[in-house]
Amino acid sequence: MQSIWHTFFSEPTGRNYLRVRQRVLKYRRQPKVDELLKVELLFEQEQYEEVRAEAAKLLPRWGLSPRLYRLSGLAAWQLQDRQAAELDKFLYDACLAGIQGTGDGSPSRPYWVIYPSDPDELLEQMGMEVAGRSLVRGPWGPAELVESRDGRVWWFTYQPAELRRRSSWIPQPMSMAGR
Repeated sequence: MQSIWHTFFSEPTGRNYLRVRQRVLKYRRQPKVDELLKVELLFEQEQYEEVRAEAAKLLPRWGLSPRLYRLSGLAAWQLQDRQAAELDKFLYDACLAGIQGTGDGSPSRPYWVIYPSDPDELLEQMGMEVAGRSLVRGPWGPAELVESRDGRVWWFTYQPAELRRRSSWIPQPMSMAGR
């Protein structure tokens, strides 16, 4: 029997992405933003071997992160490891295809993501430049709205997919008071 990871990377559909996403969200040790920030810092410092080593340590909990694969692939390219760079590019593209398959970025069909860098990676791949962002409360909980320079608004949610609802609703801004 194939693992859900193998199934996803063999066929990076929205449905397969959501299956792996559900598994990642159930890991006892959840992804922490500072883990990816460490990889980004190492990349900025041109410590490419360390980037590759740290990226490997973050798997599987960061296994659906396009940014992790982008940084790892660029580091591999700098190290002249073309095969590893191509593999990371494939994994990067699969993650973005999976995210795109979860919705269309509208209020009723937001993209379902895990990592804070996912909206930026997806919009960059789509050729969109981010102009602003805000948080709102939707029927499934907090959602991130990202506005592109052309005025379009893209919806992303970090909530578990089993909370997905198809009802109509009006987004309400989230209060940041008391935090």
